[in-house]
Amino acid sequence: MKQVGPGKGQNSKLPGFSGQERRKNVRVSPADDKEVVLTMDGETYLVSDLSSGGIAFWIPEGKASALNLTQGKQFKIYLKLPNADKAFPLIVAVLARMPNGLLRCAFKKSAPESMLLIQQYIVIRVQESVGLYF
Repeated sequence: MKQVGPGKGQNSKLPGFSGQERRKNVRVSPADDKEVVLTMDGETYLVSDLSSGGIAFWIPEGKASALNLTQGKQFKIYLKLPNADKAFPLIVAVLARMPNGLLRCAFKKSAPESMLLIQQYIVIRVQESVGLYF
């Protein structure tokens, strides 16, 4: 799991979290044995990490260019989480397109039910990373 922290440079005392993390939202990476599926325009992409604020996924540079995925561009994705019965739609906006093919996006105009599923998944992944099971 990706090392994350509480945000704004605060030191965290939780195991599995970094001490200096400037992010506002906890980011988690998908578990190796529980796939997170992101589809867009009928194609599936590998998710790097997600938080309650957004998602990052790998997309070939040629595909990102062909779709004109530039900073600020909004588009629809479908996300299937292990804790969800089916994929659900989300509107995202490009925050950054990294040279290595990673596309970082923020969630926009998303249904409360979708955001609840994402938040539940994040809690599950954090619990798994620190060995808490209820």
